[in-house]
Amino acid sequence: DGDIAAAVVSASLLQAWVAACAEAGIEPEAIVPDVLALPWQPGQWTLLLAGERALLRNGPLDGFACTRALLPTLLAAAWRRCAEAARPRTLQVLRGDGELPALPAELTVQESTGGVDPLALLQTPSLALNLRSGRHAARHTRNNGPWRWLAAAAALALVTALAYSGTRYVILGREQALLQQGVDTLFHRVLPAQQRIVDARAQLAEALLSAQRKAGGGGGLSLLA
Repeated sequence: DGDIAAAVVSASLLQAWVAACAEAGIEPEAIVPDVLALPWQPGQWTLLLAGERALLRNGPLDGFACTRALLPTLLAAAWRRCAEAARPRTLQVLRGDGELPALPAELTVQESTGGVDPLALLQTPSLALNLRSGRHAARHTRNNGPWRWLAAAAALALVTALAYSGTRYVILGREQALLQQGVDTLFHRVLPAQQRIVDARAQLAEALLSAQRKAGGGGGLSLLA
């Protein structure tokens, strides 16, 4: 009984994402829909405005993406469908440009104009919905060894590199400078002895492999997701 979360993605598109990671030497264990990468907590919805695109997360496994022009209509519809007792008290708005659209008057808006901290994505306690499952699942198990933070840092460095590629990646806030700042901050957190950042991605990958060997584990790079 109860609701079952479901998501649909093109197999060829999913394979293209996995292939892009493989070219960088990474075997991702999880690929999460962009709306479910937004923060969420009971009593609050989160709205991200980036360019002409809007993303709303309105539940642990609920959300949608649309154009800014359609947002007022779809947001109002989501509000009406929500049971009165389950309606949020606040709407957290993350945006970098443009004006706020018309929002339900009952919502208390908490607005942030400084973009989204990319480190927040690495601190998610659990993955809400993994698109890489079934026959597309990774061929190995997750290892929560002592190099977990190194893997997260290397993954963030990879995302920074991919931001310049021809593939369209959704980066919260669309702010490359903020993303690079996140890489630098996490780099110094996990590698405090290295004061100079020459190539964050290469340095983190080397440290990750070293930690893996010392711990006697395997497949440390598989933690990058």
